[in-house]
Amino acid sequence: MSVKDWIHDRETRLRLVFTTKEVREAFPALSAQVVKNDLGRHAKAGRIEAVHRGVYVIVPAKYERRGAVPPTFYMDSLMRILGRDYYFGLLTAARMWGAAHQLPMAETVVTTRPDMSASRRKNPQVAWCYRDRIPVRFVRETKGEYDRVRVSSPELTALDLVRFERFAGGLSRVATVLSELSERTDFSDAAGSGLLAAATVPAVQRLGHLLEAVLGDRARADVLYAQLEASVGRRFKRVPLDRRGRGAAFAVDDRWKVDVNCRIERDET
Repeated sequence: MSVKDWIHDRETRLRLVFTTKEVREAFPALSAQVVKNDLGRHAKAGRIEAVHRGVYVIVPAKYERRGAVPPTFYMDSLMRILGRDYYFGLLTAARMWGAAHQLPMAETVVTTRPDMSASRRKNPQVAWCYRDRIPVRFVRETKGEYDRVRVSSPELTALDLVRFERFAGGLSRVATVLSELSERTDFSDAAGSGLLAAATVPAVQRLGHLLEAVLGDRARADVLYAQLEASVGRRFKRVPLDRRGRGAAFAVDDRWKVDVNCRIERDET
């Protein structure tokens, strides 16, 4: 059996993600360089795609013209191989929950440190985002085209969009996405369920300000505020709306203790 035949055999058995190590174990007589060269030829021909160092996905016929397999197709298998928890988040998750106004240029995958060794140059379809731990209780699983897909809940997505807004294109873009996503959110048990513990207090304050002052969603803002009070009382400190902004605040949201130091220009189209 050749490497080509081995790849075809895996495809017929729907085992579409494999590692260089598996190939070397299947062909012990071949040197590491020969295996590397052989896989390189198949990748160049578009038969397989390298999605991480030493990890490949067999390209289904439907993706041959596209030239790349979407990360949602192989990510769960990849992260199991790497032994990592993860979820699709931010704009990717928002799109999965129906907020498709702003399509991401790359799919955002949230995982824990250490940083992934894969670079955007080698795999421009994936943008990596990191947090100290994965709040698995607020990660939902759906059946994907090939494997399961893990995605943040609408509530965690909203909090992450604000907390990691630089990965989502800034607060104006976040506000636009929240305008479509917020109806899917329910913060009525955010404190008791542990959701707020999976966020930062400043992120909750900024989200509350956006819901109330920018989106005009006072009802959801009231619920979120009550949950914040239940979680930390009234001890939260004043924070700037744009934490990277250098300008002085031109307005103050006394309820959420947010210094408004940037203008939110939500896309209404």
